[in-house]
Amino acid sequence: MVNGYCEANLIKKSYELFLILSNQGNISKGSCFKLLDKLCKADGIQEAIMLLDTVMALNVGLGKIMYYKAIAAMCQDGKLEYARSLFHLFIKKGFTPDLITYTIMINTYCRINYLQKAHELFEDMKRKGIKPDVVTYTVILDGNLKANLRRHFLSPSGKRTWDVTSLWREMQQMEITQDVVSYTVLIDGQIRAANFQDAISLFDEMVDRGIQPDTVTYSAMISGFCIRGNMEKADTLLKEMSSKGMTPDSDLISAFKRGIMKARKVQFQK
Repeated sequence: MVNGYCEANLIKKSYELFLILSNQGNISKGSCFKLLDKLCKADGIQEAIMLLDTVMALNVGLGKIMYYKAIAAMCQDGKLEYARSLFHLFIKKGFTPDLITYTIMINTYCRINYLQKAHELFEDMKRKGIKPDVVTYTVILDGNLKANLRRHFLSPSGKRTWDVTSLWREMQQMEITQDVVSYTVLIDGQIRAANFQDAISLFDEMVDRGIQPDTVTYSAMISGFCIRGNMEKADTLLKEMSSKGMTPDSDLISAFKRGIMKARKVQFQK
């Protein structure tokens, strides 16, 4: 019945029935997860916290997992401030977040422009012996690159909070293998920051290491060449991309056409 009410989006009825069952000490793991997910997505934040407290009080071994699920659900649904509050409550309860939860929250802080908080969490997880993986570093790189572009996140000395090169080097020192996503994030960031030569070097390095560019990587590089009027390089990459079965989207085609028109105009003026 709890599951059925959830499926029918009768969240209040489902929650009321859950309370009755929990008072009898009779709850189902699957029903807990389903109801918690629905409450997080339906703005039932207080009810979700009460559900978590109830599960912990019953000592059925689900408390920590349920907190993970709730934090992830809130972040996924865009309820970032609620996710922050729940994360701090989670720590107050005496739990230690795992790698996935740390990464989710670091990403959350980056999304709401709290880069310093993201940095503190990143350092905290390392102090607790939790090794960041390639996903964690990619999130940090992406947040830092976007912050640098906005130029809002400066330390008191006037310097930017993080150095991207140091983060990249740290990944290598920790023997964390960079993948196509981490390379693409850095390449795109360098292009947006007008460091196009650095982007080209990273692209060549990625290919030399046997990491195949994906659609996003190619799109970033082709757009960069188009902006700079190097249509020969853009055309070469576009053909290479197509030969690998990757279809350019409408935005990339438009950028390519604009690049051709701009190049023709410059040629005509000469």
